[in-house]
Amino acid sequence: MHYIQMEMRKSTENYGKHRFEVYRNNLLGLDEMIKKLWTIADSPKTDSKEKIKAIVLIGQSYRERFQLVRNEPGFIEQIKGAERIKRWSSS
Repeated sequence: MHYIQMEMRKSTENYGKHRFEVYRNNLLGLDEMIKKLWTIADSPKTDSKEKIKAIVLIGQSYRERFQLVRNEPGFIEQIKGAERIKRWSSS
């Protein structure tokens, strides 16, 4: 029984850490992409058609980032739930 509880705790810890890493990496990736797209949109060397494409992609990226941030409270609740399971299984 103790072995199963330990394995459940490890699995819960790893899942929470993995989800946080994926979440954080997505936000960082979107931030970097938005910076590069603004560089393209602001460049005097970029023609108007490419600027429009970059601006459309910027808008899509901001919407995706907003969705991630908006879902953050639910994500935090899942992590708290995993921590409660961890505490319960270690008791």
